[in-house]
Amino acid sequence: MTDNANARTRRSAEELAAAWEHLLYEIKMLFGTARALHNLSSGKSEERRMWAVRNALTESFSVHARRLIEILYPSEPGSDDVLAEDFFDNPAAWTERRPDESPLLRAVQGDADRHVSFARLDTTPEPQGPEAASVARDLRTALRAFLAMAPVHWISDESRLYALSIMADEIPAPADA
Repeated sequence: MTDNANARTRRSAEELAAAWEHLLYEIKMLFGTARALHNLSSGKSEERRMWAVRNALTESFSVHARRLIEILYPSEPGSDDVLAEDFFDNPAAWTERRPDESPLLRAVQGDADRHVSFARLDTTPEPQGPEAASVARDLRTALRAFLAMAPVHWISDESRLYALSIMADEIPAPADA
């Protein structure tokens, strides 16, 4: 459970349903951009023209990855932030049984401050190609566990199956990685 769990407001079914729609959007964007990055990394024919597209996809992927990591593994959540534990009647049902956060997810989450600064010069680059595929795989593991544990009265079986279908296809790392 998060450090400020006592300060968290129990959300209504309507609020959680709306939050789930936003969470589902994050899942769709993360796996959609991961697949698009894989496809761009696999072909070199339009390298120069695709530079901006690749960078936009990389940045989009990173934004959605960080959002999902913060939902699943909150570091300093605000009282109004949507967290995975909000979907459980007893938040410890998630926080005590979720998969451990991988070192890769911890590193991606730790590089969240990306504004233009001299400190940014020392950060690792945004996940691309093989690393994006690895981030997506690690998030898939945590999201599958979340969906398996979340009570059906908060996330319907139909919605759960839809989310799992978005994550179903493997995203291989490019062959030349």
